[in-house]
Amino acid sequence: MLPQGYAFVGHDSGHSDAGTKWGWHNPSAQIDYGFRGGHVAGLIGKAILEAYYGRRPARSYYHSCSNGGREALMMAQRYPWDYDGIVAGSPSLAYSSLFVRFYAAVELMKDRSRSGFDARAASVLHKSVLAQCDALDGKKDGVLEDPRRCKVDLNRVLCKQGAADDCLTPHQVDIARQIYEGPRRADGSQIAPSSAMPGSELTWEGWGTSTYPAEVFRYLAFDPAPGPGWTPDPAKLDDYARRMGLMDSLFSAVNPDLRQFKSHGGRLLSYYGWNDAMGGLRENVDYYKMAERVMGGAEKTLDFYRLFMIPGMGHCGGGLGFSHIGGATGAPTGAVSGAGRNRRAAPGRCTLVSGGIAAGGGT
Repeated sequence: MLPQGYAFVGHDSGHSDAGTKWGWHNPSAQIDYGFRGGHVAGLIGKAILEAYYGRRPARSYYHSCSNGGREALMMAQRYPWDYDGIVAGSPSLAYSSLFVRFYAAVELMKDRSRSGFDARAASVLHKSVLAQCDALDGKKDGVLEDPRRCKVDLNRVLCKQGAADDCLTPHQVDIARQIYEGPRRADGSQIAPSSAMPGSELTWEGWGTSTYPAEVFRYLAFDPAPGPGWTPDPAKLDDYARRMGLMDSLFSAVNPDLRQFKSHGGRLLSYYGWNDAMGGLRENVDYYKMAERVMGGAEKTLDFYRLFMIPGMGHCGGGLGFSHIGGATGAPTGAVSGAGRNRRAAPGRCTLVSGGIAAGGGT
């Protein structure tokens, strides 16, 4: 895109450490990570362009994914005058919910033995889900168009006469149920919503080795942060969620009031994969619906903000469905046929969230 007259600037959100210890007792770095980094990077980039070319850029855009997608929403919410267009990919927009959910999943998946929920169990469950629900959209292609329509019957995959390679043990079925449902209190009420939809099962197995959510709890969840000598207690996730209010105020991009961004003439596109089982699928759909209410309804929202849910796509890409999102560089090279991995996202296969319902074939 550089030959087409674009200039780019990137930023590291105020730190170079890939972990979370950078934020320990460092409120300035936390603010940079939460929202200030993208704002300052834009100001500096525009100043450099003006100094070099003698004029300011005609248009300014912000495009990123995952935590960068969260930052993109922050730009629309906190600095609505900074960017003319924003693309927010797979935004991890609800901070406390994300890491409560992530930690709970790690605890469920950390048993790496044959009796735990391993890659074989994920494959068996995924095949059963497709057998139950793949035809609901009228086409058996290995991808669920809208997984919310799929009501998985876990009894159909339960071993009836002891453990076997083509079924799940009661323990494995219970793990699957808890992942689909998300962390709950003893009375069954929700602590954090699940992001794992039917069809996403092949993405679960890698969670068991992650230490990242525990590191977040040590350094970047509470005030004061407990630090390196502290170990989270899985039985206290409800308490942890309640104690993360300060960090939510810094890191969660959930303000649905986008009126200033719209009045500035801004345009916001967001996308999320139905197979993204951790980042916050339900929070993204709920956020869009809240924004619709604040903005005065579907019609007044669609003319500047749209959310596309992409069948089969994982976190920011990959997965069993489409995974290339737009761009000015033409069709992706090396596309793979068959299951459709790495195909470009076509509007007719996406779900445009609008008016509290799923409207297929958005453009």
